Amino acid sequence: MRIFRKDFWTSFVLVSSPILYLYGWGAFNFFIVFSLLLLVSNTLVKKELPLIFPKQYLCYVIYFTFISVLLNGFNNFHLGTLLSMILLAFYFESINYSSFIKVYRIVAGINIIIFFLQFLSIINITGVLQGLPISDAYYSSADVSYKLSVQRKSALFGEPAHFAQFLLPLIAFEVFNNYKKNWLRISIYILTILLLSSGNGYIGLGVIALFYFVKYPFKRTTSKVSTWLFSFGFICLLSYGFIQTELGAGIFERKEELNFNRGELSSGYIRIWRGYEIFSRLCPEAKIFGSSKRELTDAANQGEWYDFLGNPEYMNTFQSFLCVSGILGTIIFAFFNYELFRRNSDTGKTVVLLFTILSFMSSLYFSGIMLIYYVFSYVEKERYSNNLKT
Repeated sequence: MRIFRKDFWTSFVLVSSPILYLYGWGAFNFFIVFSLLLLVSNTLVKKELPLIFPKQYLCYVIYFTFISVLLNGFNNFHLGTLLSMILLAFYFESINYSSFIKVYRIVAGINIIIFFLQFLSIINITGVLQGLPISDAYYSSADVSYKLSVQRKSALFGEPAHFAQFLLPLIAFEVFNNYKKNWLRISIYILTILLLSSGNGYIGLGVIALFYFVKYPFKRTTSKVSTWLFSFGFICLLSYGFIQTELGAGIFERKEELNFNRGELSSGYIRIWRGYEIFSRLCPEAKIFGSSKRELTDAANQGEWYDFLGNPEYMNTFQSFLCVSGILGTIIFAFFNYELFRRNSDTGKTVVLLFTILSFMSSLYFSGIMLIYYVFSYVEKERYSNNLKT
């Protein structure tokens, strides 16, 4: 793989998007700037816009754009989000499957090395590199100050959860897509997620393991009961053994973050429930069709802990769909999600399922992580469909 080929740089910018999103100027973070340069370059070469909009996805983009401009005006609509939507269509068309997997492994490997050097206290750098301009559209100054102060390591990612989310699709690929599995590589990925101490990572590993145990043993045995018993026993044994370790005990102590009580600043309440309270304060029309920026901010400011890490509208991905594009827009995107899931490979289905579950606990609305998940699922489906035709 030559690094001077356009395939390499297209894959590199996409795979590095969770890191590039951290830095930039306003809505124009490094990922959007580099992606727009690639888009212009490809357009000049092909003499046409290199964009692919699947039907359901195109419906959502048109709906979002119309509602956003109607409610906010041309001077204040969601420009950064719309650019990310267009760039997702660009990567649907432009990504090369082979280059994408190779670059994904390279970027993951580099960050894993950095993470272990951090973990062993050989190097002392934070996930947010000081001296670079911070993208105001995605990370407030208060958020950055918080990330610089925490002790949990995350390589070049903004926080451990983002690194764990980044590794999950790659684990799914290694488990489901390779006929000759590299168990050493899989073990390193899993070990990294365990050491990251991220709840997102643990849940993601559980989803992959459950999908694997349910699907593959059923093809080789007549006893579904024995398979379920073996899977349940294995997971319980693994969990018990891990909790007995010093690291496992330290992670188990983070259970306080799952406190869902209102009025208490806990990770569980902020990530899981807070967005529904914001949604409940919107007017009936906004709940159905979507809200303006001003109405969303007003609804958020009415609640307790409204300014979470400098972001008054912090909520998880599903809640962002509800508040920004309403119930109608959320249903439209759900059809796209279903279409991407059906008739896809095991890897593609797992990646869609992973993102769907993470959407109820993490803020990923048209972030770099979201783009990686959907491009991965899309190219897997294209590859799977082509293999069925041959």
